[in-house]
Amino acid sequence: MRLRAIMLGEALLFLLVLTAAGAAGAKEILGGVPAGAAPAATVDLTTDEGLKAVGGVWRYSDKRIVETELRAPGPDGQPPNPTILTSRSDLQARVDWANDNHGDLFLSLHSNDAGDISESGVEVWYCADREDGAANEVLAQMLLGNVLDGLRAYGYRANNRGIKEDRYFRVRNGRNFHLFVLGPRNPDANHPRATVMPAALIENLFMRHARDQYVLRDPAAREAITQSMRQALNQFFEWRGG
Repeated sequence: MRLRAIMLGEALLFLLVLTAAGAAGAKEILGGVPAGAAPAATVDLTTDEGLKAVGGVWRYSDKRIVETELRAPGPDGQPPNPTILTSRSDLQARVDWANDNHGDLFLSLHSNDAGDISESGVEVWYCADREDGAANEVLAQMLLGNVLDGLRAYGYRANNRGIKEDRYFRVRNGRNFHLFVLGPRNPDANHPRATVMPAALIENLFMRHARDQYVLRDPAAREAITQSMRQALNQFFEWRGG
């Protein structure tokens, strides 16, 4: 069988934003160190304490898509299809594109965001309320296990946030709302068509957590995550019998 794994992701740009007081303080500190002299103290901006010391905060911008490390298929010929850039705002278009191209699998790639900077780790969402519900759960488990193992081999023991059913992604007034790209069709919510193949959404670390974002900025870590996801997909296709 010719495998056609549909992978849709969003690129995010990291920015270090300093408050006015923090920027002035940093300038004063740096300006007061003579050339060739060792500084009296070192501030590690990859930690929460370091950011507080200079009045800074890690933020990110997703106002535009940033292409990074776009690579051609490897010697084994996978993936066999070119990368397609889809609109961020039209989720139905992503679902339709995957269905129209007869994808065997739909994987949505993300890195998490949270107001609480202490939150960290890897989690995978899946939909059980679908014909492929059991397969979706297996895919989620394989993705989570492989990525955690890959990050551990890289040298980072990421927090295991587990796999999560997307029916609990948002609950309002006693009603459950699925993730658009994973859940069943819902014409009442402007979601007339759903993905028809096994699907999962993975959150690879948190962008506001000091250590997580430091790891995400390292090309070697991103390579470890990528290869781990690839291994998980290969395992899943073998489990499916093809």
